[in-house]
Amino acid sequence: LCTTWRCLLQKLELEQTSLNQRMDVSSNLIGELHDLLNYLNDFEKQHLHTSSPMSKPLGGLPDTSKEQLDKYVNVYKNLIKMEPKVNELLNGSKEILNSASTTRVNKQLEKNMKNLSTRWPQVKRKAEERKEKLEKAHSDATEFNTKLIKFKQWLSETEKQLNSLRPVSRLLEHCTQQIGEHQQLQKNIS
Repeated sequence: LCTTWRCLLQKLELEQTSLNQRMDVSSNLIGELHDLLNYLNDFEKQHLHTSSPMSKPLGGLPDTSKEQLDKYVNVYKNLIKMEPKVNELLNGSKEILNSASTTRVNKQLEKNMKNLSTRWPQVKRKAEERKEKLEKAHSDATEFNTKLIKFKQWLSETEKQLNSLRPVSRLLEHCTQQIGEHQQLQKNIS
């Protein structure tokens, strides 16, 4: 009877140790999931919400838009680096949930896991959209700046032509030549 009792106590101690280990693992996972959810909330507030400095109107000059894009690309890369950790946490949570009975800790774990599995794709999608908008803004600013420079050059050349025109002549053949020059200038303007 004593031997059976000792065996039973040993089995109970092993089971208690096993349960405590599972509880620690579950608690650690809950903590990591919670930290990751907080990170996603902070990321969203700082970089994706309309009230954040990162989501203010995009720079109109190519240098400004490039600077904004470069800053955001670094932030975006840091977010994407989190993906393996997210997948690892979700897989670890699934394993624990599949191997354990329903407890308060597991319910909390399941809740955090569901929350993370819905929030992660949303935040990632919004971050990708923001990155695409910044890339388009940079492209548009560069294109606009190039066109503006070409326009300024054209305008300067046209002003030079206008300033270099001789005064209106009273001689018919000079007047005819000036009319031709004026018509050519009008064609260039059009």
